[in-house]
Amino acid sequence: MTAINKQVIDSLESIKEQIQNLSSRQDQGDVISYEHAMELLECSRQFLDSLRADGKLKVYRFAGKRKLYVKRSEIMGLMEHVA
Repeated sequence: MTAINKQVIDSLESIKEQIQNLSSRQDQGDVISYEHAMELLECSRQFLDSLRADGKLKVYRFAGKRKLYVKRSEIMGLMEHVA
């Protein structure tokens, strides 16, 4: 395993742990905003858009709203699949 691969895996494990900690909070639902997902994953909007375009991430909208949402559980699933 190269040093870069190890660094990426360590980063993903850290992000996964952060998401799990947030998931355990009682006041948080399963649906989070696209912006919150970008903060949790420390990624760009383009990265989330590419996951969406590839069919790896389902995006939701509430009726009559433009804001995008994702399920935290789906983000966790992606993290487990990658790590």
